[in-house]
Amino acid sequence: MNTLCRIILLLSFLCTPSALWACDCVRPSLIEFAGRADFIFTAKILDHSPDPYHDQLHNVELDITEIFKGEMNQPVKIDSDLLTSCSFLPSKGSQWLIYTYKSSVGNFMTFHYCGGSRQVDRYEHPDYNDTKLKKEYRIGMATELNMLRFLRDNQVNVENPLRLSLWLQEADEIIQNIPIKNSPFDYAIYKVDVATNLVITDIELIKGFRKKKVDNEIMRLMKAHGRIVTQEREESISKASHMYFLLFYYPPRYDGTESFISEFFVL
Repeated sequence: MNTLCRIILLLSFLCTPSALWACDCVRPSLIEFAGRADFIFTAKILDHSPDPYHDQLHNVELDITEIFKGEMNQPVKIDSDLLTSCSFLPSKGSQWLIYTYKSSVGNFMTFHYCGGSRQVDRYEHPDYNDTKLKKEYRIGMATELNMLRFLRDNQVNVENPLRLSLWLQEADEIIQNIPIKNSPFDYAIYKVDVATNLVITDIELIKGFRKKKVDNEIMRLMKAHGRIVTQEREESISKASHMYFLLFYYPPRYDGTESFISEFFVL
């Protein structure tokens, strides 16, 4: 390749929009992360070093502070993937909520960029001056941690082996805009019973919002408009099953965003 061609190739690479090279995660809902993960806990990252046997992994030393699901019956490693757009290597000394998954290539568990793990002290650096954003992030993290404590303390198993999903269809926008006045960041969990033909047979409130009328209206809309789908879009399942559905209420934000309800956890 001559020099001119090399320069053109380099310039085309540098001028390519960064978004094209960004890591593209398919992020399920928070309840799905909680169901799929084998070991969920909070910890401080004490140290990490490259794994000599796996190029894409780092060994990690952790100070575990709280366990929400499972146990550390295998070593935990960071799926760092440093040579990809999904590179991930938490700073030493940082605090994390970690979702780990059993590896298919060895007797260990990993956590990675797209696996739901989140830095607890993300905005706690003394030089970070956006106190409003810092406060909102703290509240959001506290809500996620409290949700995990609720599942643990009430022994709610949210695993979803059939990968069932609930589509709210035209009810989605209605639920988004249900008013919940004077309420803080909150969440609700619903257990949805599903027949073999994927029809919703019952909905049970596991943990509600602070407004009972809101829960009743949401369950009415879920029964009237909800549709169950499988990952492979089958028309039926072999036996009756159930899934858990999680909704979050977001109060008005300091940037002017109005309150809304969503199944997605946004921080």
